[in-house]
This record gives sequence, structure tokens and C-alpha cells, in this order.
Amino acid sequence: MSNRIRNNLKCEGETFVAFSDLSGFKYYMKDRDRAFQALNTLYNSAFTILQNRQNISALAVSDCVISWACDQQVSSIIEFASRLHRLLIPHKY
Repeated sequence: MSNRIRNNLKCEGETFVAFSDLSGFKYYMKDRDRAFQALNTLYNSAFTILQNRQNISALAVSDCVISWACDQQVSSIIEFASRLHRLLIPHKY
């Protein structure tokens, strides 16, 4: 299962990449509704953050989000990953 969130950046120079996944997703797979809820939260959280970020692209694959910043600023990818995980932690993902 693959879900492209946004991939419209042309990278030149340094590119920073982050890999974020749902902690304990194998456990959630035992409960189909819980697994769906976890994936929905992950995908929607990433999409919401990306709405206001033009310098980040991301690709959702199964229970993870691979994101990258092409603006040669490591702070961009750190900010994206931090915001994503702050949205996931209250749900214990």
C-alpha cells in the first residue's frame, strides 16, 4: 500500500531525509479498526502539516512516512518530523 502525500520538489544540493513510523503497528494489526485509525491518523497528520510547508515532500508507505527537504536546511526536516510526532504521541503511536 502506497500513498503519495506530496512529491513536487526538485532537489539540488543537500537533501535531508526523515523516516517516521507507527510504533507498535504490528500490535495494532490484531484489531483492524485500531490499525485503520492509526494509519488514518498518520496520513492525515502528515498531510495537514504539509499544507503549509512548500519545502518538504513526503511519501506514505504502509505504516511509515518518508519525508525529505531540499532546501539545504536540516531544520526544515527536523521541524516537520517533530510536528508529526507531536501529533502522533497523544494517540500513543
